[in-house]
Amino acid sequence: MSAISDESGGIQPRYFCIEHALRRRIRVRAPSLRKDAERIYALEILLRKRPSIRRVRSVPHLGTLVIDFDPAHLPLPSLIRLLDAVIPGLGHGNAGSDSPAEMGRTTCDVREIN
Repeated sequence: MSAISDESGGIQPRYFCIEHALRRRIRVRAPSLRKDAERIYALEILLRKRPSIRRVRSVPHLGTLVIDFDPAHLPLPSLIRLLDAVIPGLGHGNAGSDSPAEMGRTTCDVREIN
């Protein structure tokens, strides 16, 4: 079991991947938000409204977010559950999607470099 799995309480995210995690920061990649600036910015706004989230930065082209949070008030497993609840509710804009099948893709096995 990896250190990220240990910290996350064994919760496996369904709609994003944890790329990197530190005690107070997490980098996630949501394939369904890739190249969809409007939806990823909406997620940024929703996350910034939570007092336990201190900073959010996104890269819409890649569908990634870096979230700085307070683990005393929002433990990593709770943050994972929050993201899994919010991401699918953002709608299906996905302007950069290559195909309708990619819109629902939730696996993070494939690393895209373009």
